[in-house]
Amino acid sequence: MISDQVDDSVKAVTDYVKRQARIASIRWMDHAGDSDEGSATAVVGSIEIRIPLKGLINVEEELVRLNKEIKKTEEDIEFVSKKLNNERFVSRAPDHIVAKEREKLAAFLHAKETLQKSLEELQLL
Repeated sequence: MISDQVDDSVKAVTDYVKRQARIASIRWMDHAGDSDEGSATAVVGSIEIRIPLKGLINVEEELVRLNKEIKKTEEDIEFVSKKLNNERFVSRAPDHIVAKEREKLAAFLHAKETLQKSLEELQLL
């Protein structure tokens, strides 16, 4: 829930935000659980911003793009995993190189999870 002070500050710039974002309306919601399915989401401090995507994008094209991106990410995960599962690489490479590969793997896994969530949300549209 937004504090009254933040709420008043945000609502005071409503016209400016609508003009800059080129949108017709803004709907204020009191609870984070009152979200729309198929929305892009951003969080700024204690404020959650949701932009409904239905009618703004070609859902089929976006599904194809996301599936392609997921496939590439899975290939990246497989490549880095093979490196890290290779005992010879791990034992001979400097520690900072092995650490960097582990960071890459974590980033790829996080990206895959995020892409899959986006895909699931778009499939609801």
